[in-house]
Amino acid sequence: MTETTMKCPHCYAELPPQSISDKQTAFPCPICGENITHGLSKVQVEELAFYPVNEPFAYIKIIKNSETLERYYKVIEPFLSEEEQKTLAFIQEKVVKALNVSLSELSYEKIEHYLR
Repeated sequence: MTETTMKCPHCYAELPPQSISDKQTAFPCPICGENITHGLSKVQVEELAFYPVNEPFAYIKIIKNSETLERYYKVIEPFLSEEEQKTLAFIQEKVVKALNVSLSELSYEKIEHYLR
């Protein structure tokens, strides 16, 4: 299926008309959350595949830009709710405090060993 529509330059999701304002110069994509800071343009894309990899937490969308023939492999994950974001921040804070070490001083291998 090939179409021409307003697409997010990050996730190539079709942008709902109500999410786009002519007066806005930067706004988050309502689908992927990435900031759109440059002008939108009409892009022809073809969806080649869409499938779950860890349903309902992660999906894959493979698309092709019809003009440049570039292919994009996009991972689509659900957004965390406000409560989930607070819980994640709480856990991260507690883990960092419990480690009692500066992670910037450790290499990746040492961090993995230290966490185990």
